[in-house]
Amino acid sequence: MGIRQTWCPYDNSTNAAVLAWAKNGLNAALYAAGWRQTTDAGQIGWGTSITIASATSTGGVTTYTYTQPVSSTNQPIFQGMSVTVAGMLPVGYNGTYNITGVNAGAGTFTVASTVASPSSQAGTGAGFTGYGSAAAIMGWEMWRSQDALSATFPLYLKIEYWGNTVFSGGYSPLVRITPCTSTDGAGTCTGNVIGPSWGGPSAMGNMGPTVLYECDYSWYGSGASFACLLWRTTTNTPNVAHPPTGLLCFERSKDTNGNDTGDYWTCTYSGWAGYAQQSMFPFGSGGLSNIVSNCLPMILPNSTSGYCPPAAVGTGTGGVQMSPIFPWVGSIGNPQTMLLGARGVDVQESQVVQMQFYGTTNHNYLMTKTYYPTFMVPPGQTLAAAITGAIGIRWDAGA
Repeated sequence: MGIRQTWCPYDNSTNAAVLAWAKNGLNAALYAAGWRQTTDAGQIGWGTSITIASATSTGGVTTYTYTQPVSSTNQPIFQGMSVTVAGMLPVGYNGTYNITGVNAGAGTFTVASTVASPSSQAGTGAGFTGYGSAAAIMGWEMWRSQDALSATFPLYLKIEYWGNTVFSGGYSPLVRITPCTSTDGAGTCTGNVIGPSWGGPSAMGNMGPTVLYECDYSWYGSGASFACLLWRTTTNTPNVAHPPTGLLCFERSKDTNGNDTGDYWTCTYSGWAGYAQQSMFPFGSGGLSNIVSNCLPMILPNSTSGYCPPAAVGTGTGGVQMSPIFPWVGSIGNPQTMLLGARGVDVQESQVVQMQFYGTTNHNYLMTKTYYPTFMVPPGQTLAAAITGAIGIRWDAGA
């Protein structure tokens, strides 16, 4: 089990801002959690900067000899990364390529290209070279789970980094997620595919590159279940003064003892374009790959007019009403351990609470009330009732 916390701007207006929330935020957290990028061609290289000493070309393969400074913002090159080569002579060595192989020990990488001249002069190489404009996608990554069950049932996540085109000229960050069971090696999800879904704040204007928000990441296992709260703020009423929190959670199914199984993954999001709980089954299993609910299945008492009983902490014992969250897979699955539900009146923003799951083990949960405002609307309830909800991600620092 691990946790990670960073402070990131809600902004795409500078390279430094994008690297702070994308490369040093979500990318670094997934890597720390044991997930690994695939070799799918065309992936973004965050902040990558290299010096190229020479290049040779033969048989449709060009080999570049390079050096790369080591720093926290300079992502090492990897197979599948898109790299732009410039400043070389002859000019045929310049261009944007997908890296087909890396030999870090020898300091070389290869791309698929043919250059007439067998020798070259020095140049440079770069991955991510500019922040998002009013438009669109800055780049994408393909990640794969790495736990033991991934040998037969991995989860792939295509993560796209966008600029919000609705507000502030594209300078508002957005993350788009497409879970799948396989890829074609070129960035297209194959097998069972769900989404894409948006994960991240509502359609707010950017907050500028100097205002920082808390981003919280949690995981257990090596390359298994993962959850995060992006741009978590310090008040529970989303408004134009700050972005509401974006939630992402990917968790394996559980047996009756709380152990991971290979039956399905539960994928949960809240963000700009909506909110969902979706279930991913193994390809060819006959199970549905896209079961969506516009609320989270819990056992908190509720009625058509809102949660009940009325606003009060606990009932007689001073305890807090908490509820596990259940996968909705046609039937109700065994509860998740990465997420926890509660009434907003019973917890404080950023409060860490404890709950027992599957026996006597207490798990810690970091609570927030700043997610997408309609995220926790049970059937028949009103938006006003939903805003009083709270959600927590597992916050256990140890194994």
